[in-house]
Amino acid sequence: MKLKDFSFSDADPDRIRTTLTSLYGKARFSFLGDDRRARATLHGRSAGGVSVIRARFSTAFRLNLEGLAPDDGGLAIFLRTKGNARVQTPDRVVDCEQGRWIPFASGAAREVETSHDLADTAIVIAPSLVNAACRSYLETAPTETLKLDSSPLAPSLATRWAEIVGALDALTAVHDCPADAVARVAEHGLSLLLDQHPHNFARYRRCAPAHSAANAGGLSTPAHAAQPTLTGTQIEVLRSYISASLDGRIDVPALANLVGMGTTRFAVAFRHAFGTPPGHYVRDERLRRAMWLLEHESMTIAAVAAEAGFSSQSHLVARMLAVAGVTPRDYRRSRRDGQNADGHSKG
Repeated sequence: MKLKDFSFSDADPDRIRTTLTSLYGKARFSFLGDDRRARATLHGRSAGGVSVIRARFSTAFRLNLEGLAPDDGGLAIFLRTKGNARVQTPDRVVDCEQGRWIPFASGAAREVETSHDLADTAIVIAPSLVNAACRSYLETAPTETLKLDSSPLAPSLATRWAEIVGALDALTAVHDCPADAVARVAEHGLSLLLDQHPHNFARYRRCAPAHSAANAGGLSTPAHAAQPTLTGTQIEVLRSYISASLDGRIDVPALANLVGMGTTRFAVAFRHAFGTPPGHYVRDERLRRAMWLLEHESMTIAAVAAEAGFSSQSHLVARMLAVAGVTPRDYRRSRRDGQNADGHSKG
């Protein structure tokens, strides 16, 4: 599971097949839809035994992983940021729904089948780091490899894990980052999984005290909780998720689940962090995306509307008239006329 840094983005089906064949081997990857519209983007960074991998595919596909990855004790934890996928493991089929963190042991996935449009983030952790975390958890050397249950992380755990991923993402982006810094963050994340997610070492789970020291004297928890807030990492996770999902359906429950909150508390926290309700933020981001596409791309206005997540071209027209006072066509013409004028004056 040791991966080198890499970056790949292409819209040519043959080059996509060639690249994925080089990663997985022949006859393992196949498109399930119209491959003429295929686009694939893969980016990976590695440091200190941890790899952060982001992938996006615009067309449904099937990937056969049977016998490819040995059961070497490593782990991969996925966040599905767009679309859904079904993963076949030796004993079950796992539905990987959008907005859920799901862990897999190395070699556990046998086959992956995706929806028409997919994006995800994966954190791949080397066996040496997993073994170190298990040794600390068990207070002795493990006699078998860790087998995490391939079910979504609970909301509270997902929130904490998202913060760990934010830290790992930042560290792996640092040139010549000390390996032990990455390892310490990864091991902390693994300790959270060992303490709060089902696995084959659960029978050795250490018992936590029934009450914290603060409540030992009979102090009760306040009846009202503090105003919910979002951490910096959670805010970035939400920004990235929304940006990657504008051309699809974005609902408040999915956003709330992404950061491990109930919808009511999430709505309050989101408005406090972003200055606007979730629905308004998504609506504004769709318009911002459409205006950028109109200015920089040669797509039809209908295609721009679809790419930005508007229900129709007329919906985009109405929204632009209400906010900007111009139609998409007039906005594109005015922006490009302005660019031409600037270019001419500089010439």
